[in-house]
Amino acid sequence: MVFVATFDGTEGIDNTEPDPYAITSQGNQVIISGVAEFPVRIFDAVGRLRATSTSHSDTAVFSAPATGVYLIQVGTYPATRIVLR
Repeated sequence: MVFVATFDGTEGIDNTEPDPYAITSQGNQVIISGVAEFPVRIFDAVGRLRATSTSHSDTAVFSAPATGVYLIQVGTYPATRIVLR
């Protein structure tokens, strides 16, 4: 059996620019900076929407109800997974 891989040079990662925001955590709080005027949505591990907001300041803070895995979506950027312990 012979396998041949063929790659198209025009496809791949199309955006290598860093996200304009940063996500950190402190205890049970999720701190998202660089989000002025971006909508922020926070989902739990099973996909339930836990919070949504549009911050008019540069920083948004979310207090998680419990430790676990959360997905943070800022604007139309892909969601970022975080783990709170």
